[in-house]
Amino acid sequence: MLEPWTEDRQEAERIQRKIKKMQEEAAIRSIITAKRALIRQEGAELQTALHALAEEMHAFSSNSLVSGLTGGLSGAAADAAGNVLQAIPQPAFTSPVI
Repeated sequence: MLEPWTEDRQEAERIQRKIKKMQEEAAIRSIITAKRALIRQEGAELQTALHALAEEMHAFSSNSLVSGLTGGLSGAAADAAGNVLQAIPQPAFTSPVI
């Protein structure tokens, strides 16, 4: 008479383990999704900062450095240095965090 109860109990324990496993998998998926969102946000913030630095570098090379060289150079040398510095394209930094 104990056998049917034993089988039912084993089946209930198997179902309980299966439910627990499904809950753990859902929790892991939720954690991974949250971490991915955080990494994407940090990547976007880093990309914004890198873009600002690229603009700052370009402004320095095309404006500040040119005006600084005009005091030390004159004539065609100053014009050539200014043209070369102003022709340098803005750097394009990309975030390694994607």
